Amino acid sequence: MLVNAKKILLYAKKENFAVPATNFIDLDTARSYVTVAQQRGLPLILAYAQSHNKLISLEEAALIGKFLAKKMMSLLFFI
Repeated sequence: MLVNAKKILLYAKKENFAVPATNFIDLDTARSYVTVAQQRGLPLILAYAQSHNKLISLEEAALIGKFLAKKMMSLLFFI
């Protein structure tokens, strides 16, 4: 599920838990993070690190995030 990160962060603050923001460099790493989050039923923020722009562009990262949000239908948050 693709949602605004603010919503989950406010909920996490209220319920007193952390939400990991994992940097990814390709579809495989992003898929790995999402799969684990889905298996555990936990939220996740897929974060784009500008320092990785030689490996993956912002546009490619956005496409990966949207693709996984639709495919996995898990608690996936992309910023």
